[in-house]
Amino acid sequence: FDQSSVLLGMVAWYEASKDREVLRRMEGLVDGLTRIAQWEGDWCRYPYEVITPEGWTGEYDEFRNGRPMSPADPCHEGGRQIVGLTRVYELTGYEPALWLAEGLTRFVIDHSGVFEEDGSYLERESRARGHVHSRLGTALGVLRLGIVKKDAEWVAWAKRVFDWSMQNVASSFGWVSEQAHGPEGGSETCAITDALEIAITLAEQGKQEYWNLADRIVR
Repeated sequence: FDQSSVLLGMVAWYEASKDREVLRRMEGLVDGLTRIAQWEGDWCRYPYEVITPEGWTGEYDEFRNGRPMSPADPCHEGGRQIVGLTRVYELTGYEPALWLAEGLTRFVIDHSGVFEEDGSYLERESRARGHVHSRLGTALGVLRLGIVKKDAEWVAWAKRVFDWSMQNVASSFGWVSEQAHGPEGGSETCAITDALEIAITLAEQGKQEYWNLADRIVR
């Protein structure tokens, strides 16, 4: 999860500066993440939240319970990287970033067991159940990747997740719940930011009705 934030920071830094040292380190981060990911054909995942010099460990994993496929949460520990990886590719053309983004996307959509076909959040047992920021952050990444790849199915999938989220875990004026399944009722600014960026991206893709939603979120 932390590396997704590092990646987004490096993307913003490089976009503003075009510093070749930042580019080198950003590509190095992508290469390192690709090496530690566990690959199964054309999809990949991170098995735990933490990796040490000795290898993967579940000792520090806060979301380890209730998930048969992978103790690490597929969105919290992987899906949120997709948008940063896609932006690396958009800015630099670095193919490994695109490859890793596609691998994580295929895992989230086809193998993770986190989302229903209608975009709802399926999982209810683990501590990360319905963690809205990681789910919306993942949808944002899949949306941008779908646009880059001209993959209408990925774009439609992200839109379904977003629409369900706005109808079930958000208000009409931009408040977004921290958790979808549980008594927690806080609203995290990170989830609000995800919602705003998805709404604007969909509007820019010709779905004009999302400008109204973006306006309400901003206000």
